[in-house]
Amino acid sequence: MGKKDRQTGEASAAPSSRLTPMDIQQKEFRVSRFGGYKMRDVDEFLDQITDTFSAMSADIERLRAGGAAPVVGSPDLDDVSRQADEIIARARAEASPTVQEAVLQFLRDTGMTTVFGNPGSTELPMFRTWPDEFRYVLGLTWIE
Repeated sequence: MGKKDRQTGEASAAPSSRLTPMDIQQKEFRVSRFGGYKMRDVDEFLDQITDTFSAMSADIERLRAGGAAPVVGSPDLDDVSRQADEIIARARAEASPTVQEAVLQFLRDTGMTTVFGNPGSTELPMFRTWPDEFRYVLGLTWIE
């Protein structure tokens, strides 16, 4: 329900929940009988609010329209995403042989020729290129 006007006693329409720059600019304040306020200070502040609000409203409309201007010097988001995917793929490709090479070197250094295990999905890529010099025995655990 709207507020009552103190002078007329009539109910006024409820204020809109969204202000426009014009709403801010045209806002009027009543003068208090106990000294009031400095109108110049209020007017200057309203001018600042209006300028800021106008700029923000324009930014929002531009973003809604999909016309976001790219930030100077910043790469396109799709390009960054593609580069990140390439880096991850390269890291994965380089990490698997590195782990396998480390394991094989350890086995050679310790003189082991047989490995017993139950590989999970993370170990399976390592065993796809398992060399013939090592015997792998798959050990499964049965729980009853």
